[in-house]
Amino acid sequence: MPTNTSLELNLQDRLRRLNEIGVALSAERDLHKLLRLILLESRLFTRADAGTLYLVGDSVLTFEITQNDTLGKDDTHWEKESHIPPVSLDKKSASGYAALTGEILNIADVYREEKYAFEGPKKYDQLSGYRTQSMLVVPMKNHDEQVIAILQLLNAKHAETGAVMPFSHEEEVLIQSLASQAAVAINNVRLIEETQRIHALERQLLQAERMASVGLVAAGIVHNLRNPLMTVLGYGELLQIEQPSLPYVEEIIKAGQQMSQMVEDILAKSRQRKTPEAVNLNILLQRELEFLQADSTFKNKVEKDIQLADELPTIECVYTDFSQAIGNLLRNALDAMHQSNERHLTVKSHHTSEQITIEIGDTGSGIAAEDIPHLFKPFFTTKNSEAKGDEPVGTGLGLYMLQRLLEPYSVDVQVESEVGIGTTFLLHIPLISPTSTDAATPPAP
Repeated sequence: MPTNTSLELNLQDRLRRLNEIGVALSAERDLHKLLRLILLESRLFTRADAGTLYLVGDSVLTFEITQNDTLGKDDTHWEKESHIPPVSLDKKSASGYAALTGEILNIADVYREEKYAFEGPKKYDQLSGYRTQSMLVVPMKNHDEQVIAILQLLNAKHAETGAVMPFSHEEEVLIQSLASQAAVAINNVRLIEETQRIHALERQLLQAERMASVGLVAAGIVHNLRNPLMTVLGYGELLQIEQPSLPYVEEIIKAGQQMSQMVEDILAKSRQRKTPEAVNLNILLQRELEFLQADSTFKNKVEKDIQLADELPTIECVYTDFSQAIGNLLRNALDAMHQSNERHLTVKSHHTSEQITIEIGDTGSGIAAEDIPHLFKPFFTTKNSEAKGDEPVGTGLGLYMLQRLLEPYSVDVQVESEVGIGTTFLLHIPLISPTSTDAATPPAP
């Protein structure tokens, strides 16, 4: 039988270890690593064979980390190969009960427990072949006394024999102290992550504002170019009449007319007119492609496969809604091929009696499957947010604005992509005219 002196030494060792754990927790800045450390140290502290850590959501508890020595499972293996559903936030489970009441549960044997009739451990045992006996469930509270996580420890083991035994009152008190320190660490990491996210959003918003300002300045410059360009064209045509034998005059006039058309298109885009009109998307596509000719890479290093349907029906829309959306897709395609050895752009239009489909494909880097669901969220981008050499820069607003602009027209946007192969965006546009001007104008973001 251990003496009082040995018990005191054991307690002193545990208190010293508790202090060391607190220091380690406060130093960790990665949330996943922090949660894993909390569970691992809690298990070592109590000699628990298994354990689970949940985070508390609005109506559920989510499995974050699960470890079980007997079953040979750790958090990495478990998370990758097991898809554990969240636990309902109610009193039917031990973790739910602790989350709702804020009470610690220390159960010697879940199969013989009379006060609580939790079925979760028994179901877990049936599925896994495990035998849950002792259980310690500790709610982790922040400074506002709100439960933000649940620590659940299973099957404390005797230090010498390895036999499963109940969690002692001493361990309950010490784990409660550890849980308090852990909750503070979780809260701090979350605050840091939120702060970093807000700084990143501010940088992206600033970049977007700068781009908008550049656009306004560019529109003003283009407007001021109109008069001297008309002068160049006028004198060129006069020169052609008076000196028809002079070489290259016709080329000068042709280039001037192309510049004039580009000026008119740029000014049309900058006016942001919100009145619906009949728009031929083939003509719109050709104009957007013409804009990209100003990019030397697009002009000289990209192979174009343009297949536009004959007699494409017009649609009633705000011209700038579709020109901005399609322009974003074309620029994204060009950016995606920045490092590609073969740059091939595909632009197609085709239609049925019910819809028009616009297809824009590239042979770029492709998009990872896990990223596709996030493409249309604001500020999500796979590009650099700041300029690095000649790398494309992104704000994460292009596809978000595309969705907002095309939403009033019930456009279905489909994404097909394979990493290292390329990406294709398909716009399926119903041949239904908006009933009013308001229907064609997207809500303010």
